[in-house]
Amino acid sequence: MRRWPVTLGMALVAVLVAIACQPDLEKQSQLLGRVRLLALRAEPPEADLRDAGLPPPITFAPLAYPDAGLAFRLALCGPGNPFSADFDCPGSNGLDLPDLVLDASRPEIQAFLQAAFGSVGGLDGGINVSEPGVAQIAIGYQVERPDAGPDPSNRERGIYRLAVRFSGQPNHNPELLDVTLPDGGPLQGAVFPLDQEIRLYPHIPDGGDGGIETYVGLDGGIQHERFSYSWESTAGELVDFRSAEPIPEDPNATSDVRFRSHQAAGPVRFYVVLRDLRGGVSWKVFDATIGP
Repeated sequence: MRRWPVTLGMALVAVLVAIACQPDLEKQSQLLGRVRLLALRAEPPEADLRDAGLPPPITFAPLAYPDAGLAFRLALCGPGNPFSADFDCPGSNGLDLPDLVLDASRPEIQAFLQAAFGSVGGLDGGINVSEPGVAQIAIGYQVERPDAGPDPSNRERGIYRLAVRFSGQPNHNPELLDVTLPDGGPLQGAVFPLDQEIRLYPHIPDGGDGGIETYVGLDGGIQHERFSYSWESTAGELVDFRSAEPIPEDPNATSDVRFRSHQAAGPVRFYVVLRDLRGGVSWKVFDATIGP
């Protein structure tokens, strides 16, 4: 692990019946031709209802592959099972967020919540299994090529889990500062020799909002966030496509990964996504060259 120091509404409650999953990277080290959502970042990463008022607006930013020419659609989902085959969100079971902002003060969002969920008092919340005072709402997404047609490789649909906080300290998005080579040089702009294996090292802040935070677990004890990395490349091979920062609960975790350049020369782009597994996300994209 390498760290660099840095300077450091109640209407929404009704949606808490939804239980969903974060978008996740597939278990492959090299990106191929199909459309994929690599990550979705919410800022702030959770809706804060500790004061029993409306939370601040939440802005979403997607990281998708390929990098250009894709149409992205996001929606606040209504009640029901978001994993059901006939659950249509985005679509008839959700309210589109055309500007990728969830603002509970907007009349159309308040009207949707009231029509879909009714009064707050009669609803149950889906509780996060690892942290008390936190529940989840379902946000549906779709990313596709404009001329997608029926080919499933041209689109991806799924459900994102947005945390809603009732108590405890708020979570913050983690911060991925950089990725470097064994000699300390930057991954950005690096030139790799052909057919070599090189280790890549991610860097995070040493403390502060973007570093590893602690929180109270369900047993009342102090838990450390589990910073988990997903690694993808457009060429070569990432031998370890997942890694994690060591923490007291998992001291043997390793954050660095191995990259094999193989024998084909050309450009390579790396997508490195950092998750705190509580809803916070950060990423960076790096361009490098293999060979000659």
